[in-house]
Amino acid sequence: MKSVKRQLSVYLREKEYQTFMEAFQATVYRNKTDYARNLVLGKPVRVLYRNRSLDDLIELGVKMRKELRLLLEKDVFTAAEKEELIHKITHIEESLIKIVETCGRK
Repeated sequence: MKSVKRQLSVYLREKEYQTFMEAFQATVYRNKTDYARNLVLGKPVRVLYRNRSLDDLIELGVKMRKELRLLLEKDVFTAAEKEELIHKITHIEESLIKIVETCGRK
């Protein structure tokens, strides 16, 4: 990137700033400056579209996996039961990966 020669300050009302931040958080930009620069210069802005249902499913799957792993650490299962639980956890993980790959495509 070329060195910055000029600075532009913009004052926003609280509601305007909140709107800006919500829009910024839905983008691929890591900092507000790059996002604002593209907006000001009329350049295209890259936006991420999230599937909230998929995000919720992933979060639930991760929690379930952690809880099942904690159960495995307890000495309440026989060796055969532990093997079966490990098999089921692996199946759940593989199924979640397939769902994410399928639903995460654009």
